[in-house]
Amino acid sequence: MREDQEEYRAVLVRVWERIFDPSALLPELGESFRERARAQAAAAGVIADALCREAERRFSVCAWREDESDGSWNGDCGVKWSLEGGGPEHHAMSFCPGCGRCLQEVRP
Repeated sequence: MREDQEEYRAVLVRVWERIFDPSALLPELGESFRERARAQAAAAGVIADALCREAERRFSVCAWREDESDGSWNGDCGVKWSLEGGGPEHHAMSFCPGCGRCLQEVRP
Protein backbone atom coordinates (compact mmCIF):
# COMPACT_ATOMS: atom_id res chain seq x y z
CA MET A 1 0.00 0.00 0.00
CA ARG A 2 1.35 3.42 -0.92
CA GLU A 3 2.00 6.04 1.74
CA ASP A 4 -0.95 8.23 0.66
CA GLN A 5 -3.24 5.19 0.70
CA GLU A 6 -2.05 4.28 4.19
CA GLU A 7 -2.73 7.83 5.35
CA TYR A 8 -6.22 7.80 3.77
CA ARG A 9 -6.96 4.43 5.41
CA ALA A 10 -5.78 5.73 8.79
CA VAL A 11 -8.08 8.74 8.49
CA LEU A 12 -11.05 6.51 7.66
CA VAL A 13 -10.32 4.25 10.63
CA ARG A 14 -9.99 7.28 12.96
CA VAL A 15 -13.32 8.64 11.73
CA TRP A 16 -14.97 5.27 12.34
CA GLU A 17 -13.43 5.03 15.81
CA ARG A 18 -14.81 8.46 16.70
CA ILE A 19 -18.26 7.43 15.54
CA PHE A 20 -18.17 4.09 17.32
CA ASP A 21 -15.55 3.52 20.02
CA PRO A 22 -15.97 0.06 21.58
CA SER A 23 -13.49 0.87 24.34
CA ALA A 24 -15.86 3.57 25.61
CA LEU A 25 -18.74 1.16 26.13
CA LEU A 26 -20.04 0.79 29.64
CA PRO A 27 -19.30 -2.56 31.32
CA GLU A 28 -23.00 -2.94 32.09
CA LEU A 29 -23.76 -3.47 28.42
CA GLY A 30 -22.46 -7.02 28.60
CA GLU A 31 -19.82 -9.09 26.86
CA SER A 32 -21.93 -9.97 23.80
CA PHE A 33 -22.38 -6.27 23.06
CA ARG A 34 -18.63 -5.66 23.42
CA GLU A 35 -17.94 -8.62 21.11
CA ARG A 36 -20.23 -7.11 18.48
CA ALA A 37 -18.46 -3.78 18.97
CA ARG A 38 -15.06 -5.42 18.40
CA ALA A 39 -16.40 -7.14 15.28
CA GLN A 40 -17.72 -3.83 13.98
CA ALA A 41 -14.39 -2.17 14.66
CA ALA A 42 -12.65 -4.94 12.67
CA ALA A 43 -15.19 -4.46 9.89
CA ALA A 44 -14.26 -0.77 9.83
CA GLY A 45 -10.72 -1.77 8.85
CA VAL A 46 -12.04 -3.93 6.01
CA ILE A 47 -14.30 -1.11 4.83
CA ALA A 48 -11.41 1.36 4.99
CA ASP A 49 -9.27 -0.98 2.85
CA ALA A 50 -12.04 -1.29 0.26
CA LEU A 51 -12.53 2.49 0.17
CA CYS A 52 -8.80 3.01 -0.30
CA ARG A 53 -8.73 0.59 -3.22
CA GLU A 54 -11.74 2.28 -4.83
CA ALA A 55 -10.27 5.77 -4.33
CA GLU A 56 -6.99 4.61 -5.86
CA ARG A 57 -8.83 3.14 -8.84
CA ARG A 58 -11.02 6.20 -9.43
CA PHE A 59 -8.57 8.99 -8.78
CA SER A 60 -5.38 7.65 -10.26
CA VAL A 61 -4.55 7.27 -13.91
CA CYS A 62 -3.08 4.64 -16.14
CA ALA A 63 -0.97 6.48 -18.69
CA TRP A 64 -1.06 5.00 -22.18
CA ARG A 65 1.75 5.54 -24.67
CA GLU A 66 1.85 4.50 -28.30
CA ASP A 67 4.48 1.94 -29.25
CA GLU A 68 5.67 3.33 -32.57
CA SER A 69 7.24 0.03 -33.60
CA ASP A 70 3.88 -1.75 -33.96
CA GLY A 71 1.25 0.97 -33.38
CA SER A 72 -0.13 -0.64 -30.22
CA TRP A 73 -0.79 1.24 -26.99
CA ASN A 74 0.86 0.28 -23.69
CA GLY A 75 -0.58 1.18 -20.30
CA ASP A 76 1.35 1.74 -17.09
CA CYS A 77 -0.32 -1.36 -15.70
CA GLY A 78 1.23 -3.53 -18.41
CA VAL A 79 -1.78 -3.85 -20.70
CA LYS A 80 -1.06 -3.75 -24.44
CA TRP A 81 -3.93 -2.77 -26.72
CA SER A 82 -4.22 -2.44 -30.49
CA LEU A 83 -6.49 0.29 -31.83
CA GLU A 84 -7.33 1.01 -35.45
CA GLY A 85 -7.44 4.62 -36.59
CA GLY A 86 -6.46 6.72 -33.59
CA GLY A 87 -5.60 6.49 -29.95
CA PRO A 88 -7.66 5.85 -26.83
CA GLU A 89 -9.12 9.38 -26.79
CA HIS A 90 -10.24 9.05 -30.42
CA HIS A 91 -12.06 5.83 -29.45
CA ALA A 92 -13.63 7.51 -26.37
CA MET A 93 -11.88 5.17 -23.94
CA SER A 94 -12.15 6.55 -20.40
CA PHE A 95 -10.93 3.58 -18.36
CA CYS A 96 -8.08 1.15 -18.81
CA PRO A 97 -9.42 -2.33 -19.59
CA GLY A 98 -6.41 -3.81 -17.79
CA CYS A 99 -6.60 -2.15 -14.37
CA GLY A 100 -9.84 -0.11 -14.40
CA ARG A 101 -8.12 3.18 -13.60
CA CYS A 102 -8.81 6.39 -15.51
CA LEU A 103 -7.05 6.25 -18.85
CA GLN A 104 -4.76 9.09 -19.87
CA GLU A 105 -3.33 9.22 -23.37
CA VAL A 106 0.26 10.47 -23.37
CA ARG A 107 1.71 11.82 -26.59
CA PRO A 108 5.47 12.34 -27.07
